[in-house]
Amino acid sequence: MVRLKAPSLPEGKHVCCGAPASSACAAETSDAWLLQRASPALWEPRPTPDPYSSDVTAIVSSSARPRDDGEANMRMLLDTVRSIRKGPLQLDGVHVVLFFDGLGGKPGVTNTMTERYASKMARVLLALNRTVSVLIAETWLHQANGMRCVLEHVTPPTRLLFAIQDDTVLSGGPIERETLFSRLLTDPTVEYVKFTCHRDCTDPRTHRMHSWLRPCTVHPYTPLLHRTTRWADRPHLATREHYEARLFAGLPRAAKVTPEQLLDQRARLKGANWPLWTYGRRGEMEHDLHWPVLVEGRLVSKEFLTRQVDALNGSEGYAHSYLVHAYRGPTQDVKIRQIERQEFRAHNPLAWAVKDGLSAEELVKGPVR
Repeated sequence: MVRLKAPSLPEGKHVCCGAPASSACAAETSDAWLLQRASPALWEPRPTPDPYSSDVTAIVSSSARPRDDGEANMRMLLDTVRSIRKGPLQLDGVHVVLFFDGLGGKPGVTNTMTERYASKMARVLLALNRTVSVLIAETWLHQANGMRCVLEHVTPPTRLLFAIQDDTVLSGGPIERETLFSRLLTDPTVEYVKFTCHRDCTDPRTHRMHSWLRPCTVHPYTPLLHRTTRWADRPHLATREHYEARLFAGLPRAAKVTPEQLLDQRARLKGANWPLWTYGRRGEMEHDLHWPVLVEGRLVSKEFLTRQVDALNGSEGYAHSYLVHAYRGPTQDVKIRQIERQEFRAHNPLAWAVKDGLSAEELVKGPVR
C-alpha cells in the first residue's frame, strides 16, 4: 500500500509487526509505522484526571472499504473515536490507538483501492490532529495480529483493552463504570465484557433468547453483568491477560483472522466455564450501534433498518471491508489447516456485495497492482 510516512507526519517511527519492540525486523515480520499521539496535557478536555482512563488502551481497527474516497467512511471512524471519549464510557483521557491494516499481499488489491484507502487515512489523521496514536501496517495482517502488533509497540501497557471497529459507535444510556471496571480488575471470573446491540437478552417479537447472549444468567454480585457463552469482536472490554493467554498464545503470526474467528469456536467448546459476560440490566443492554442511521430521531444499527430507510442512504450507505472473512469455508470459524494452506478468498462473497449495494466494478476497480 502507499506508505504514509511523509513530511507532514514527522513523528512516524518504523516498527516491526511480528517481533517484540526491541527486536530488529526479520524476513517473517511486517513493516509498520507508529505515529505517537501528542502529550495528553496538550489536548485532554477533562479538568481532573479520570481514574479509569489510565487502566485502558482503546484499539480501533480499520481497513480498506469500498467508497473510501467519500465522506461516510471517514466520518464513521471519527464518530467511533468520539464515542469512546464522549459516549457512555466517558473515557476522555484514554489512550486511543487506530490500527490501519495493510494491503501488501492481500488478494484483489488494486491501485484505486490503495489510493482511496491512503486518502481516508490522511484525512482522518488530519482531523484527529495527534490526539490518538496510529499504527499503519504496510502488509496485510488482519485484525487479530494487528491488535497484537499494537500491544507489542504502544506504551505504556495497560491492564485493560477496549476493542471496537471503525464502523461502530458506543451509545445508549449511562454505564456504571465503577462496578464494570472493578469487576474486570478484581474479579477472576470476569475477563471479557461485551456491549450488545439488543436491549434485552430476549427478542420481544419472538420471545426467544438471542443466540449471541445465551444463557444470560446474572452475575452473582451485580445485575449489570450477564453470562454469555459466545465470544464476539463487537465492542468489548477485556483484560490484557485474556488476550495474551487465550488469543495471542495460540495465534499463528500468519493468520489473517479477526479474534472472533478463533475465540468464538473455543468459547462454544468451553461453554459456561469461560469468563465471558454481556453488560447491562435486563431491558437496558443496548450500547453497540453498527453503522448507525438516524431514523425518526433515534439512531438505529444497520441490521435493523427497513429496506426503505436503507435505500435512502444511496451510495453513502454501509459497505463491508474487503476480505473481512479472508479464508474460504462454509462458516466464519477458521481452522489451523486453513491458515497453513492460505486458502484465501479473492473477494467477499457475492451476497455481501448485493447486500451492500455494490457492483462488481465497485468491489474491484482499476488496474491490478
